[in-house]
Amino acid sequence: MLIAANDEPGSPQPTPAARRLQLQTLVAALEHGADGRAGVGAILREIEALHPGAIDQAAARLQARRLGIPALADLTPLDYPDPAGTHP
Repeated sequence: MLIAANDEPGSPQPTPAARRLQLQTLVAALEHGADGRAGVGAILREIEALHPGAIDQAAARLQARRLGIPALADLTPLDYPDPAGTHP
């Protein structure tokens, strides 16, 4: 059961449970080649829908590692919104 992506403002959005089920289905159907690359794109869209910003954060960490930039001891203030305003 694949859910058609509908990112139009005001359109009904699938529930997180439905998105997780779709993600499992996409991973199970992952192939090599062009179809596999299309599947990877669909998987990334589902992850982004479930956890906005997670793909960008992971990509930034990978890029820093490739550039040899050491990881900071605590990335929490950089990665997550701080509604209480406890971090500068």
